[in-house]
Amino acid sequence: METSVWVIDDAKSQVEDVFEALRELNVPGQFFWSLEAAEQRLQEGEGCGPEAIVLDLMFPEDADRGLNYLRRIREGTSGFRRRIGIVVYTNAEDEDTQARATAAGANCFIGKTERRRRRLLNDSLREVLYGVRILAEEPCEVVEIEESTGEAVVLVRDEGECYEKVVPLELIPLGCRAAGLAFALRVSSVGDADHPSLRVEARALGETMSTEAVEMLRQLRELGEV
Repeated sequence: METSVWVIDDAKSQVEDVFEALRELNVPGQFFWSLEAAEQRLQEGEGCGPEAIVLDLMFPEDADRGLNYLRRIREGTSGFRRRIGIVVYTNAEDEDTQARATAAGANCFIGKTERRRRRLLNDSLREVLYGVRILAEEPCEVVEIEESTGEAVVLVRDEGECYEKVVPLELIPLGCRAAGLAFALRVSSVGDADHPSLRVEARALGETMSTEAVEMLRQLRELGEV
């Protein structure tokens, strides 16, 4: 199966955020303006298709065309079709549509007007392509570095609230160890549900943190300090 993502939508102007997320992940994307064109391509390459599909649900003439296409993929006899990761990205954002899409086999559901859609697209694509599931993320800004104690005061922004806390300097990426610089600590689960592993990284820099830093963060979380 080729490493690529298909984007199916009847308006390319509405999926610019999707292609931006793909560029950030360095993953090629191919646009299809109709379900028929995508299905024809899928049949021509039966057994060899995309790793993931970003699918709109709203198409002209029939409001259920996107959902019906999703069902056909999941109900197909070819095993590779059932393994394709599917991210629904649509203007139909009500709870009933989300429930129907999930029941039909969507891995992720994102509304096009969702304020955090860029980040959600990135996270969802990482999940369906690489098995990386985001558990938590904390946007932070360095307030003060205390080299003598090996600690730093950071400003944490959490769901509209801001508060300061002291963290070990090892938790801050090298390039962000100065007052006023921002970074984000992201905790993710990698691998299948039966054998997950914890990974901590600085999202802005894309640097995986050291084993010591991961263990330190785990201990802080157990103490309720992170």
